Amino acid sequence: MVIAAWEAAPSTFSHVALGDFVLMPNHLHAIVHLLDVAPAERVALGAVIRWFKYRTTLEYGRGVRTGGWPRFEHRLWQRGFHDRVLRDEEEHAHARGYMARNPRQWREDRYHP
Repeated sequence: MVIAAWEAAPSTFSHVALGDFVLMPNHLHAIVHLLDVAPAERVALGAVIRWFKYRTTLEYGRGVRTGGWPRFEHRLWQRGFHDRVLRDEEEHAHARGYMARNPRQWREDRYHP
């Protein structure tokens, strides 16, 4: 459900293209390309993330009510998000490598839930 919502972002926001992403047990890493469009069509990255969190929270609540999904007692998503502008191919490569390694590191982390 979370992946489907994420992959729907470009059909909701015409200036968004998705790069690599990885869904972790408690967070998402993603590269988002904000395309150059007319100012009237632009939406800030924060608006895209708010839409994503809203959509997934709504779908999760629906799943709890009608699909037998387990209830989560806390917030589904943290407030805010962490972003960084990737300015060149070296920074993109570093980010993609980090995302590729992250699932393995998660499994090896003795503190994960």
